[in-house]
Amino acid sequence: MVTRISTPDISIATFIYGLNVLIASLTLSLLMFYVARQPQLVVDELADDTLKRLYRQRRIAIGVGAFAVILALVAPFVAIALYLILAVLFLVLPLLGMHRRDVLRCDRLDRRMDLTSQV
Repeated sequence: MVTRISTPDISIATFIYGLNVLIASLTLSLLMFYVARQPQLVVDELADDTLKRLYRQRRIAIGVGAFAVILALVAPFVAIALYLILAVLFLVLPLLGMHRRDVLRCDRLDRRMDLTSQV
């Protein structure tokens, strides 16, 4: 798509690309929502507030993706920018969550080590 960005049918190409990404995102979201609702498939440590935050993030991302698909017919360059932003967010947000979880886990281990060394 990037190599042919100046062609007259850029709106259609951007729309089709965005539709494909949106369908893939919806499929992944539905799978995640299904797994989260099945108690035997969810890790015990996963808190309800984490699931709520995940639901909210996915809904916002799907909404922005749907808006970008519609926008692709009118302003394809803006839609491409939104697609790029969403792709970066889909990559960065889970990594930030993993980093936060690791930091909290290290803090808990440090506290345990402090408590055992005091005894």
